[in-house]
Amino acid sequence: MFGTRDSRHFLALILLGFCVVGGGLIPIAVDDIRMVDVYSVDEAGAAAEVRYLLGEGLSAGLSNKYGSLFYYIPYALLAPFDDLTDRTILIGLRAFSLIGGLACLWLTWVLGRSVFDGQVGVVAAALLAVSSVFVRWGITIHPDLPQLFWMLLSLVFVIRLSRGYASRDVIYATMCAAMAFNTKFGGVFLLPVIVAGVLTAKLDEEARWNSDRLLGLLFVPVIFVGAVALTNPLAVLDFQAFSQSLEAERQIMGFGHSVRVERSLGDWMAILYVILGPVNTLVVIAAGGVSVWHLMKRRAIPRKDVALMVLWVVVLVAYLSLFSSLKRARHLLPILPVVLLFVGYAYVHAWRLLEGRPVRWAVVAVALIGAWGPASDSSALAGATLDRRTPSNEIEAGRWIGSHYPPSMRVLYSTYAYVPSEFRDAFRLFEMSYPIVNHFRPDLLVVREAMAAEYSDTSRAASSRTGRGAFMDAHYFHRYLKTRQIDDYRLLRSFGAVDVYARQEGIAPRRGTWLSLVEEYATGKLRGAKGARHRVAAWLLADGDSTAARAQRTRGLGAEVRSIRHYRDAVKYLKEGRLPEAKDHFEEVVRLSMAESDSFQTLVRQRIARSYFEHRFFEEAQLEAGRALAANDALRSLQFEYGVFLLASGRETAADSVFGRAIDRFGRSAQGRSLLRQLVSQNIAREGAQRLLRAHYTGGGQE
Repeated sequence: MFGTRDSRHFLALILLGFCVVGGGLIPIAVDDIRMVDVYSVDEAGAAAEVRYLLGEGLSAGLSNKYGSLFYYIPYALLAPFDDLTDRTILIGLRAFSLIGGLACLWLTWVLGRSVFDGQVGVVAAALLAVSSVFVRWGITIHPDLPQLFWMLLSLVFVIRLSRGYASRDVIYATMCAAMAFNTKFGGVFLLPVIVAGVLTAKLDEEARWNSDRLLGLLFVPVIFVGAVALTNPLAVLDFQAFSQSLEAERQIMGFGHSVRVERSLGDWMAILYVILGPVNTLVVIAAGGVSVWHLMKRRAIPRKDVALMVLWVVVLVAYLSLFSSLKRARHLLPILPVVLLFVGYAYVHAWRLLEGRPVRWAVVAVALIGAWGPASDSSALAGATLDRRTPSNEIEAGRWIGSHYPPSMRVLYSTYAYVPSEFRDAFRLFEMSYPIVNHFRPDLLVVREAMAAEYSDTSRAASSRTGRGAFMDAHYFHRYLKTRQIDDYRLLRSFGAVDVYARQEGIAPRRGTWLSLVEEYATGKLRGAKGARHRVAAWLLADGDSTAARAQRTRGLGAEVRSIRHYRDAVKYLKEGRLPEAKDHFEEVVRLSMAESDSFQTLVRQRIARSYFEHRFFEEAQLEAGRALAANDALRSLQFEYGVFLLASGRETAADSVFGRAIDRFGRSAQGRSLLRQLVSQNIAREGAQRLLRAHYTGGGQE
């Protein structure tokens, strides 16, 4: 193939090629953040958060959807520049992912050279560079490749441990795992591999086993926690909010994206098969089988470094198979370089075994065929990205709106649709329903056909993550909008995959600001909801579906009556000091609200938290308020109440952090001051409340 010394030159060519291809794809379709939203909600969300941090500073806090380093590092690179446009921010953040990809290719080579040799490393790096899943996330604003960089660097130090124990390698490996955790939370799965590396590391003197190894084992948790805390101090200051955010993400991973999906090892192996392609899959299976056969024949044990890499693959696949229902190819990125190293070893080993024979060139042919499938997928990905230079139906519709209507128009639009950023009074919805649209009564309504298809199969309603009720509401909306039974809006123009509607002149717009309507929606308050549900019931009745019509009419009323009864009983138990019975009844109130929107469920939990607080069950109050915020953090009153509940339960530091973030976000609310004064007057955490009043409400500032 090539000499070991030549591997650096081949690696340089691989890095250059990846940089040229990625650099050419990065600036496409990045006019503004909403345009990126057409293709990736996650990418647009990450860019919007970085833009918010650039405007407000790090004290504004993080959403905790991803780790802190995913935001802090780009922030540090972009913060010195003023007046950055959306386009500049988007290109800068995509470039950050591309740099992460280049670093991962280099570390794959380093890891291969360390475990096998430079030839194996460069073959694996080449296969990784043409993998479509790697290319995609190398040109997308997402933490996968920055996280993979830290993971691979950690594995490099773990492999060094297998050659001989050194405390610095334990420290560096654990610190890198912590950096990976603070990028996308996957670094925690490296800890078993690091511990295994410590336990199997060769020591200079076996008599030193206890002291050195035990010290190394102590290093791992201490350094990991310390490094995580130092690089994400906001998580330490408000650990409860951080942990609740992690729990919310874990629940999504455990449930599925929109409907419940069963967990399966077979599904993950099928995804890995697609990533590798049939040839490389057969090669790695054959290589593994032959290696096991040789070990059994010789009654030998595997090399430590190889065993540690296999352990890493097993740990991650075991986690995904047992706990993750959300199945995406990118979730296998942490093990992909290691698997490709085994593939690369198989090719290089076969080439060397056949030295001097013409048939050895068949190995090169097989390797090229093995790379052809993934490379073809990457080529298709590049082609699809280049096609974005020609506006899609979504972007065409958005630009048409921008050229025909003033930016003052109020717009409600489907996820993955496009509305130019000049339209400030615009709101995106994943699940549109008639009660929600009726609440907003926008001037323009932008609906994607794909969203209608998402809710067309009612058999999926029972397994929907948002609940059967919300799914069916969306189903009825798209169904009756298409049949024109929803006559509040008239079709202005169809762009194939996207339809643009205008509110009929006879339908009065909602009074108040658009922001107030958004805030009301976020709190579960929908204007005219009762009348809207009666209209849906009438359409269902006209279609002969009396059962669904009756359910529409009675669902809200029936649930409201039962919820009121359970709520009153719960409050009665609180007055009597019977906390377990009160909790049972409050849980039933929450269960009855699950058919409603997430924002309504947040409002229910807020009311329950207040009840706990009013009856001096402060610990339960802050826990319930925390659950409400994990589902919806847009409610201003809940932010300040959460801080007060934390203070009352003895968590002054966390309360101070919550108040600081809430004031940065919403201003010095008079409600916050009033709540703190109530604590003082009622002698609840009096000194702490006085300190927070002095810290946050002494001096100037608009209330």
